[in-house]
Parts: sequence; structure tokens; C-alpha cells
Amino acid sequence: MAQLPEFVINAREDANAAADTHHDAWEDLQAIAEPSYDDVKKWIAVREEFYSAQDRYEKLLLQALGR
Repeated sequence: MAQLPEFVINAREDANAAADTHHDAWEDLQAIAEPSYDDVKKWIAVREEFYSAQDRYEKLLLQALGR
């Protein structure tokens, strides 16, 4: 892959960090025998942050590659 601009690399790092946070939140949720509504809402919010960061990275990557 071609050398990527710093803003794409930063977006990838943000997406990776969001993925880690999402994974941790999922593990936390799974550790709760009977998750509450608030527990699930918290996990969904973290998941949405991950999806958003991943989407941003993918869009910037395509832009940097000229597509």
C-alpha cells in the first residue's frame, strides 16, 4: 500500500482504539449475569463510536487512495 497521509494513519489509530474499547465493553457486558437496560445502552453507545470511527477511517482511506 502506498504511503498514507498522517490524517489517515491517525484515523486508523482512532478506529483501532475504538475497536479495543468496544471489545472491552462487550467483555464487561458479557460478565454481567443479568445486564440492565443501562448496561446495554452503554455498550450500544460504545459500539456506535466504534462504527463511526471505522467508517471515518474507511472514507479517508478511499479518499487518500483517490477513489
